[in-house]
Amino acid sequence: MNYQQQLANSAAIRAEIQRFESVHPNIYSIYELLERVDEPVLQNQIREHVIAIE
Repeated sequence: MNYQQQLANSAAIRAEIQRFESVHPNIYSIYELLERVDEPVLQNQIREHVIAIE
């Protein structure tokens, strides 16, 4: 891997970390709200979608 590729990969990794850190508090809030859903099937379906979004 050459230097330019390493720079591009590093930038991509930093961007992904920044994206994750910016959305993680909201995702965590969704998981907390899921605890209020009384229907286990619906709760699991929503949880699966949130995991896919992560």
